[in-house]
Amino acid sequence: MMRERPLARRLRRVLVVIAVVSIIGLIFWGMDSAFGVAAFIVYCAVMARLGAAVGRPFRADEHLDERQRAARDRVHRVAYTVMSVLLLFALVPALLLDGTMWPSVDGRTFPLVTLALLAVVHASLPWAILAWTEPDPIPLEESLGGAS
Repeated sequence: MMRERPLARRLRRVLVVIAVVSIIGLIFWGMDSAFGVAAFIVYCAVMARLGAAVGRPFRADEHLDERQRAARDRVHRVAYTVMSVLLLFALVPALLLDGTMWPSVDGRTFPLVTLALLAVVHASLPWAILAWTEPDPIPLEESLGGAS
């Protein structure tokens, strides 16, 4: 089980932006270039760090309090809506342009690559949304240095 290591909101948002940029890099470079492989490695590393910072989206109910359960449910609703829209945007061109309308063999694989990329994004989208929306962690009294 992953243990949460709180990060400041600004740092979590920077990590989400880095993840989005690496996904955009994957779209442009693909996995057949060194830049694409580097973008995928960066994406995996950033998502692992975000998972350690806000690992609540995939925890069982008994390990979460009421506020965390509400945040988890909200994040999954938003992620579901975003993925539905993205899948529609990926499927419509694939269905409309299927067969002979694609200009080349490379062009015909674009919908498959897009769907594969969306499958990778789908697993980590709740973490990214939670990392972006969660407020800064409240410091404990021991860490403030002034107990009584």
